[in-house]
Amino acid sequence: MEIHNVMLLFMAAGLTTTTASTMPFKDQCLYWHNYFRALHQVPPVTWSTDLQKEAEDWVKYLAENNKFHHSKKNPGNLYLSANKPKEYCTDAIQWFHSEEKFYDYSNPKYYKAAGHFTQVIWKNSREIGAAWAIRKDKRLVISIKYRTGGNVIGYFGKNVFPPTAALQGKEWTRLPKFTRCPSLMPTTPPDAVIAASERTMSNIVNFTGSLVLAVLIS
Repeated sequence: MEIHNVMLLFMAAGLTTTTASTMPFKDQCLYWHNYFRALHQVPPVTWSTDLQKEAEDWVKYLAENNKFHHSKKNPGNLYLSANKPKEYCTDAIQWFHSEEKFYDYSNPKYYKAAGHFTQVIWKNSREIGAAWAIRKDKRLVISIKYRTGGNVIGYFGKNVFPPTAALQGKEWTRLPKFTRCPSLMPTTPPDAVIAASERTMSNIVNFTGSLVLAVLIS
């Protein structure tokens, strides 16, 4: 069994300590969350070390017990795979975003089949932390925790938006599955802080303990 903390080290010039062909796990999580959040007209997320610790504790439990289920407190997103992709968090976030096809923007509400997607782009979620581990059965498990958690019943219309046409140029086109992180890219893509960040935050209430999240069945 392997338990892995998220990499946090950077060189003085701002380059990651890994090769130019990939990003550390933490940066993958930030890059793709913020890529898709910008595409869907919401502000970027930042990294939280305490959420990272929550995720580390949860994947440790899942790996040691060969389990796969959400924690009762701050369930977040979970990913399970029998394969070991080249970029763990890249693979997970792109899988989550692929659930967009199950979401109906004209009827904003909770859709079980789109639960990971809506959490990734949930406007009122502003921080993330994540970790990964290999279970006893050799499957990869990833836990991503959010603050504030999304998928709050009754608030989908205020937090989940369609892709903006202004960002659907060549740099922002929808990507095919399993595209790897661009080498040496910032974790917040250019222009990720867009006009949508100025949308009113009034009437968005934090419902602690009222999160409804789907589980990805791999």
